[in-house]
Order: sequence, then C-alpha cells, then structure tokens
Amino acid sequence: MIALKVKLVDHEGKKPPDGALVAPINCFPMAMFRQVRLYLNDVEVSTSDHGAYPLRSYTNLSLNYGMGDRHGWLEMFGYYGDPAGV
Repeated sequence: MIALKVKLVDHEGKKPPDGALVAPINCFPMAMFRQVRLYLNDVEVSTSDHGAYPLRSYTNLSLNYGMGDRHGWLEMFGYYGDPAGV
C-alpha cells in the first residue's frame, strides 16, 4: 500500500489565496506519477511508457469500466466523469 501526502502550491511554492477555487485532476493518484516501473525480485516486469502513464491509466479506466463502476468505487479512487456525458 502506498500513502501519499500532498501539498497544494503555485509555481513559486506559495499556497493559493484564500477563496481560490482549486480541484484535483481526474484520477489524481495516477496523474501524480510520470512513469511507473514494477520490480519483482529485483527484475523489472513492466515496460517503459515514456511518460504516458497518466494518460494510459485514465484511458484504461474510461474504456474498461461501466457507468456503475464509474459512479461507485472508481470515485473513491479519484475518477469523476465528464459532466458532458461520461
């Protein structure tokens, strides 16, 4: 299990002003990592995706899970559908 502690700051490292409207990106835990490599017994078992991990993860969730999942357990994972339809 991985636990993440995050802090919201602007490009200068300062916290946003009071009353600022901010929200995380869709599938926030996946979007935090540019590349993920998986090792088992010191052997890499994943393939390099050249920084496409966040897009690949979002596409996987969007195409492989139904509406019930999207409005259920995937919301706990940070997935929120596009208000225009998904």
